[in-house]
Amino acid sequence: MKNIKLLTLLPLLTLGLCGCKNNENKKEEPKYNEEFIYNAPEYKPLDIAHEDSSIYVMSTDLLGVTYGVKAAAWDDYDIKLRVKYSDYSIKDFDLKTINIPLDMRHYLGEVGTQHIYFIEYKWIVTHEVKIIENPDWHGYKCDFFDKDQKYLTTETVGYYQEIKYNGPEVSEKSEDFDYEYDFKGWNHDTKYIHQDMQFVATYKKIEKRYVANKPYNRDYIGISALVDKENNKGSGLVYLGRVRHVAGFYTETKELDNTDLTFEFKEDEFSKYWNEYNESIVKECVTYKEDSDYIFNVYGNPYEIINNPTFSLQFDKRYQYDGTKSLLDDMTDADLSYVDPYYGIFDQITYKMKSYPRTTVSKNEEPGFYRYSIIFSVDVYLSLSFNKLDKDLYELGAFNSFIMAPVKDSAKAFVQYSEDGNFESNFDSKLELTTKALYNAASMISW
Repeated sequence: MKNIKLLTLLPLLTLGLCGCKNNENKKEEPKYNEEFIYNAPEYKPLDIAHEDSSIYVMSTDLLGVTYGVKAAAWDDYDIKLRVKYSDYSIKDFDLKTINIPLDMRHYLGEVGTQHIYFIEYKWIVTHEVKIIENPDWHGYKCDFFDKDQKYLTTETVGYYQEIKYNGPEVSEKSEDFDYEYDFKGWNHDTKYIHQDMQFVATYKKIEKRYVANKPYNRDYIGISALVDKENNKGSGLVYLGRVRHVAGFYTETKELDNTDLTFEFKEDEFSKYWNEYNESIVKECVTYKEDSDYIFNVYGNPYEIINNPTFSLQFDKRYQYDGTKSLLDDMTDADLSYVDPYYGIFDQITYKMKSYPRTTVSKNEEPGFYRYSIIFSVDVYLSLSFNKLDKDLYELGAFNSFIMAPVKDSAKAFVQYSEDGNFESNFDSKLELTTKALYNAASMISW
């Protein structure tokens, strides 16, 4: 019976031992250290000039290097530069790593006979130094992380040498709802490595201002139409698309210098921003495209609608539009907004101003211009008026206006950045008013 019990336990014991060995072999990935401190390399050349300018340097000698210097351990030795002057006086200077030019320091970590020059202001001195093995020196460990501080890889580099990244591919571009990111390198200099390092991928942030999204595979959507009793005047409501990151209210613009910037929203009349806000959407995001198939069906000047736009404070309640959805060209399945333009945006601005009245931009941020803004996503409509001239023949009327409906809950207090102080569209995306859209808007009216 004892033998049977022993044989039964052996497989379990073996499995247990294997499991322990596997766990021991599995290495834990390095974690990003929020308190990591990078000490940039410094260079302080020695000044070996004599106090008396008439006395000059005759010769120099290195002391303390007779038996060689261990790699990467220069400062562990009492090394001095002995200077002999023309008046036969002698002076010894402490010679530390900080006194050696940056592009010479890697030799202090390379085994062999090295010829190292020192620059002491106007004096250039070269000496031969024997660098010997250092059993305690194994290079500097450099951990790399992506922009979200997720571990990528670890590389080892020699004394004051340049680190090369050989890990997983780092994305050159990425994006989220507010920004596009362009990879620009690592957060610290990869040259002259002289300590264990952490490197984080850094990206240039480009705010997605005035990003326009049309209905998917279409230039517009016909929503609703009205006609007068005589059936010769009518109007049609068309949806052109959605524009994101539109600034509806903002502080003054400030240039970042050597001090932190503080921004605070001031209670003010939104009406002073109303036209500027609407006009900026049309200027940056709406264009007219002529369609030769319909140019003889619609008379009038459609460019005037864009060049001299007018804006409605609210929707005409006679239009039928509730519940309309649209798949946009960014694959957003959008419930179209029918919030009245003026009071809808005014209410959201007032709420955000009270909730987020103040913010600060650190002096360590990217140099340039900043402002504190309340931004929105906006659904853009056109209410178009027409006179019917004949069958399939229409004339643009005099009452044409844009309706900018803020998307519900899209308001955000947001710090905007600009290199030159202009906060214009920085993406090539447009909403289109086309001749076909004009014709179809007129055609959907029940004349």
